[in-house]
Amino acid sequence: MELTQEHKKRIEQLQIQSGKKVISGYLAIMAFTVPLMLWPFLPQRYFFSKMVMLYAFAVILLAFLPALKLNVFSKKMFKEPAVISALFFIVYSTITLFYSINMDLSLFGEYERKETYFIILVYVFIFLIAANHYSFSKWHIILFSIAISIICVYAIFQLYGIELIELTFLAKYKIASSWHYMAFSTMGNPNFLASLLSMTLPLFAFAFIKSGNYFWTVPMSLNYFVLLATKTRGGWIGAFAGFTILVVIMAVKKFSIKNILICCGIHIILTVIYALLFSGFFDRFWSAIDTIATVVASDNQEELLNSGSFRIGIWKGVWMLIEKKPLTGYGIETLRQAIYKDTEVVSFLRSINPQIINTDKAHNEFLNICVSSGIPAGIAYILIAISVIIKGFKNIMKNILLLPLTCAVISYFIQGMFNISNNGIAFIFYILMGIILSLSMKNKEHNIKINNIEGKT
Repeated sequence: MELTQEHKKRIEQLQIQSGKKVISGYLAIMAFTVPLMLWPFLPQRYFFSKMVMLYAFAVILLAFLPALKLNVFSKKMFKEPAVISALFFIVYSTITLFYSINMDLSLFGEYERKETYFIILVYVFIFLIAANHYSFSKWHIILFSIAISIICVYAIFQLYGIELIELTFLAKYKIASSWHYMAFSTMGNPNFLASLLSMTLPLFAFAFIKSGNYFWTVPMSLNYFVLLATKTRGGWIGAFAGFTILVVIMAVKKFSIKNILICCGIHIILTVIYALLFSGFFDRFWSAIDTIATVVASDNQEELLNSGSFRIGIWKGVWMLIEKKPLTGYGIETLRQAIYKDTEVVSFLRSINPQIINTDKAHNEFLNICVSSGIPAGIAYILIAISVIIKGFKNIMKNILLLPLTCAVISYFIQGMFNISNNGIAFIFYILMGIILSLSMKNKEHNIKINNIEGKT
């Protein structure tokens, strides 16, 4: 019996929905795998392995799409300001790539970073895929919570001087003794670990408050405790902003006050425990407050430039470079070379601290993109994030899962104004932004049922 046109259309829709589930699961596996990747056979075990995995995942995803009869774009996506900004960002970055002062670095990356032009292409690619095709399943967040928990447990061992990978026969090279008793896990740097944990904290806090399931207190508690252990003030500020917005909105929307109080109580108890176990926490905490006060109120130029571990001075030096090449920048991953070639900037930075002339990132994602690819690219990046955040908040009533996702994006975005982008973490930020667009664009009858994250795990 020959199928009617209606039946054919229905079969095609079912195939597309099945393909979307496959792609969504693939993105979840990607978010689980890449942050955990280490390459212990090399002296640089963190960033190269994550770069290779991102390339591999992207290439396989490209093969998946035609096999599943899915496209990167759909017409509705071209109505989204965030998508338009992302496309402009990648096109403009491609054009300014040809003005790079070191094309090899831009294409293949710094030894200690590996955030290449091609990796940025991967970021935007998976952002568009998530925006067009993502659909939520409960196992996605469970799998992600397992990854974060593993990363946190690894970091806790490091706090006590135990490098797990070096207990095996795999590690050919040892971690430098100066890095012992520091929490950086599989991320390679405490600041990078803080970037990840500040972004993920709102997800687990929401899951617990919404469901009341104490399973979620495990990844949430590990996440928060290790975030404290990174001693990264920018990460703390970002996490505080995202968590506060989350809790306030959930309280206003009459979620369980009991669960909210338990959640906040857990964080307070963990803060006290950490302060008792490890000295210097309160000094570090008050230094963050003091830095903010210095930036806001200080009239002392020298004090201002030295504040935030010389970040203000670095930002000014980077801005001096941007003013000289505002439209094209100097090329992705070339900041160190750009500084060395500019005697005025070298002299300025050396007057603050001789060590900071070796800076290879701006410690501010907006400035770093501007100095790499020009001010228009930096503005496009800001517009992507702001558009996604606005979209998320506007559609919370349509889908409450947009609340923790948007708070996660806010946390990462804020800490990114004080920190360095990293290839093992930034891709998750782009996936989350894509998911926010995907959930916001769905009709009510296709929205996720929130009870997917309720009940026993």
